[in-house]
Amino acid sequence: ILGVKRLERDGQFTGGLSVNFPSAAIDDVGIPEQIEALLISLGFPNQRLTVEITETSLPKALKVSLDVQARLALRGISLSIDDFGTGHSSLERLSDSPYSELKIDLTFVSRLEDSESARRIVENAISLGHNLGMSVAAEGVETAGQLKWLKDHGCQTAQGYFISPPEDAAAVLSWAATRLPELMSTALDRKSTRLNSSHL
Repeated sequence: ILGVKRLERDGQFTGGLSVNFPSAAIDDVGIPEQIEALLISLGFPNQRLTVEITETSLPKALKVSLDVQARLALRGISLSIDDFGTGHSSLERLSDSPYSELKIDLTFVSRLEDSESARRIVENAISLGHNLGMSVAAEGVETAGQLKWLKDHGCQTAQGYFISPPEDAAAVLSWAATRLPELMSTALDRKSTRLNSSHL
């Protein structure tokens, strides 16, 4: 968060921040209040934070986890189901959970340019996410062709080495001044741009 605020002060970034959460955190009923207290102390709006929960690590204590997810969502914190397609999410779970984003796993994104089956899977995942009222993100984007295909098929957010490898805060400042404007002019939606916590 401090890294994002530094970028913000320099006028180079006004997007959000996504953070991967372990399943144990979603089992902790006190976590929504702890996160909100931290955001208030740092002066970071709840609406600019996205909590990513990996599909394969969704907890078995579903009643508790749904309560925690709902309380995060009520605070304006976005929830993303990460690595979608690698676990065992049912349509019922997706429809009952307060997710606002579906994030497609790199296993499928990496094969977009050479596999018709991968393209169909990703296209169907994008359609499913939109039909459930979610935004859709893709991870593992490594080529301009993959990014163009995703944009052309309605994927709003992308993450991967073509956009930026993991960097420290200083390198992200340079990226925001050079690479980010280039991406904005060709492919990405400025309103949906956010940094993953692995960058900072």
